[in-house]
Amino acid sequence: MKQLLPLAIVATLLAAGPARAAGPTAPAADDVAAAVLACHAQYAGKYAKSTQASATEIAEGAFAGCRHEMDAYEAAALERAKTRTAVEVGIAGPEDFQRDDVDRFRDDVRSYTVDAVLKARALF
Repeated sequence: MKQLLPLAIVATLLAAGPARAAGPTAPAADDVAAAVLACHAQYAGKYAKSTQASATEIAEGAFAGCRHEMDAYEAAALERAKTRTAVEVGIAGPEDFQRDDVDRFRDDVRSYTVDAVLKARALF
């Protein structure tokens, strides 16, 4: 699982497509995703040893604790979705692509956080 999770995260980022350059203040997709993962790792490290909550409960709590970072990812996902060819030809709307991207990323982040909790508890 240690080796597959980073590959899954990279695959999700690659499947999401390239970040669209919207200007100097728009963060790159990799930066936004990295911020979400960093927040979840910090949250996992903080609560893994200080609570009896299960790893999945901590992972769910991390989504609330890292809401700002996840909002930024969702906004970036919508911007990436607007550049998809299918949107341009009218097959699907950008919201459909955004929803798929965010759902896949949430699954990966949840797994990443559970893994971070388990690692932190193993080192305790």
